[in-house]
Amino acid sequence: MTQHQDAAVADPDRYLAADGTLTADGVDAGRWLDTELARGADWAALADDLGVHSRVARHLHTLWCADRDRAAADAQHTLF
Repeated sequence: MTQHQDAAVADPDRYLAADGTLTADGVDAGRWLDTELARGADWAALADDLGVHSRVARHLHTLWCADRDRAAADAQHTLF
């Protein structure tokens, strides 16, 4: 079992807070998913490594991408 799986089994709320936002571990998982997807990894394998269902992994990635895009847009607005 990987480090992600061990923690996911120990704490099912590791990646998402009660309000639906990403926890620090959720941010790390989203970043990792983004990197591994860019390398051509399979959703099922990635979800298995995280110890979650593939739909949960996709949701984590979607939330992480939205946060990343929002931060980039905010940074761009401060430049202009």
